[in-house]
Amino acid sequence: MLRARGVTGFDRGESLLGGGDSKGKKKAGWKPAVKDVVIAVLVVLLVFSLASSRNGSDANSGSLLQGRDQELGKLGTPDAQQAQLRQSTTDDADEESAGDVNALSSEAELAAEEALNGAYPIQDDEVPNNDEGGAAPEPLSPEELHLEEMAEEEIERAHSGEEHREDWEGIPVESLGGLYIIDGDKYMEAPDIVVPEKPIEPKTLYKKMWPQLEMHEDFYRKHSHKRYIPRIGQPITRQQFHEIFRKTSTPVIIPFKYMRHLGVLTKGWTLKDLRKEFPYEPKIAKKTALMRQEYNQQGLYKGKRDVDFGPALWKLEQDTKIVYGASGTGNRNIPRNMKLPASELAKFNISYPPFLPSSEFQPPTMWMGTTSADTVSAFHVQGTKRWFIAPPTDSRKLWPNACVGKHTALCWSPLKFPFRKNLTPKERAMKEKLEYIDVDVNAGEMLYLPAGWWHMISNRGPTIM
Repeated sequence: MLRARGVTGFDRGESLLGGGDSKGKKKAGWKPAVKDVVIAVLVVLLVFSLASSRNGSDANSGSLLQGRDQELGKLGTPDAQQAQLRQSTTDDADEESAGDVNALSSEAELAAEEALNGAYPIQDDEVPNNDEGGAAPEPLSPEELHLEEMAEEEIERAHSGEEHREDWEGIPVESLGGLYIIDGDKYMEAPDIVVPEKPIEPKTLYKKMWPQLEMHEDFYRKHSHKRYIPRIGQPITRQQFHEIFRKTSTPVIIPFKYMRHLGVLTKGWTLKDLRKEFPYEPKIAKKTALMRQEYNQQGLYKGKRDVDFGPALWKLEQDTKIVYGASGTGNRNIPRNMKLPASELAKFNISYPPFLPSSEFQPPTMWMGTTSADTVSAFHVQGTKRWFIAPPTDSRKLWPNACVGKHTALCWSPLKFPFRKNLTPKERAMKEKLEYIDVDVNAGEMLYLPAGWWHMISNRGPTIM
């Protein structure tokens, strides 16, 4: 309005009022000019009056309608019910709008409070747990919902002192939310991880990761962590996992039996079970003694590039060394990395943990290895793995020599085999400075390892992952 009035109104006014030189005008033209001015002023006043009337009617329409409804309500006319309905609807809308504002305010205050309390990392737990195809996860069946509700009720009763399940293991640890920890006494006796003082900013390859390193070190200075990996000894809820371990960046081992009520219904597949499903026995009767010896050692002839699942399982049972093709670049006699779509993974009754979005996992993979294999697999079905773990605060002690990935976040250290007995003096000195943890993860257990933790994995026997 101001702009329209300032740009065109004044210009037009000057034009109508004869904004030029009036001395040269003739007196004969004066009366017609005055007439034109009067007509123009009347037109402007009429337009202004109509606009004011319309604005006034719009501003008062709500109050007039409300007054009419109130009068109808007093008179008891048939329109009274409609009038009351309009009034109640308006009130409800106002209350709902105010409630939305309060909800947004409370959520913002809660997020700020969590940040001040040192929640790490601050993550949104409402990420949909979509599968690879992008479809939404299937809802839990009534039986699964009932089992989950029963488990959560049992946990609440146990924590309130009403009941303690005899099959729960370990002792309650107050610093871990009162959860029963199988080796709780060892966990509480373990020393805290020592965070070094802030060093000078490095000029090495790891310089790109320096902001993340500072973030980790600042967090671990404020929140102490034990140099020990706890093992859960009771059923755990999604909320407990998120609050006690995920938000605090605390590693933990959770046996499958304490997650089944969450929908992780994994059947125990052993090597023997798989051998029954994929039977295979080598035929060596017609081979020479030399070929028979080579077959027994390798499970295939040199140069063979493809190995079926049945022969691979048979060789895994023999626990022999990994052998490549004749060129040294062919497939192994035991396949290590077989990508499995979710549909195939479901045949083994294996699914994603429900409390983490599937986007945080790599595509489902089945790994196989003997005692001579070093693996980096996460899903563990058969055998035992030895994990060598170092906290993020040890990053600068490990002198990363290669960082790869989308954000160069996957880094490698010269200390490749910390379990090896014949370490070089440099490797031994590096290992002794670390706040490392050795832990065995058995079949039927899940290790949650937060972001930033260093790890190296070695098989303790024939394994299927």
